Amino acid sequence: MEWISTMPYNRDSLLTINERVLKTLEAQAIPHSFKARLGTAVAGLSYILQGHIDYLAQNMLPDSAMDDLLDRWGAIWRVYRKGATKALAVIEVRGEAGAVVPRNWHIGDHNYALTEPETIKEDGRAEVKVECQTPGPVGIQAGPAVIEITQRKIESHAAIKHLTDGTSAEADEPLRIRVLRSIASTPQGGSYGDYIEWIESISGVRKA
Repeated sequence: MEWISTMPYNRDSLLTINERVLKTLEAQAIPHSFKARLGTAVAGLSYILQGHIDYLAQNMLPDSAMDDLLDRWGAIWRVYRKGATKALAVIEVRGEAGAVVPRNWHIGDHNYALTEPETIKEDGRAEVKVECQTPGPVGIQAGPAVIEITQRKIESHAAIKHLTDGTSAEADEPLRIRVLRSIASTPQGGSYGDYIEWIESISGVRKA
């Protein structure tokens, strides 16, 4: 999908505004006069006001809106920003049958916790799933690894069998594409485009 996203408001620089006000007040010749100081204050207020107009102009349409105002546009069309997801890991733990698997784990620089309570099975092992306690990517690397643990009736090393990294909250541009596509789409009735829209609304899905 293509659209034109431009800055709809040309904002003058503070220096340009200041020079224009001083010229209007005829205060250029005396830089420290009352008129000059008044002109500088008026120029500053005008610059701030133009900044607010600039902000409103940019966010008045969804093709250039940002942050919370883009979220608001999306909510009107029932398209919501996808939140961050948490990293997951599958760990093989060995020890005495019936021993309780530790709830808290430390992998890399992040804390993880069991998604549900687990105990060592009859064969002396258990595969458990742990979830990072903070959402977002943690930069974990796929592949076998070993975690050192200290707990009675549990072996001192546990093997990481699978790692799934977390994802960040959806950025403005992917959300904007989904919002504009929803606006341009026909009402949902199970068409081809509907399935793409539904799937891409799921956190962790980047492209359908």
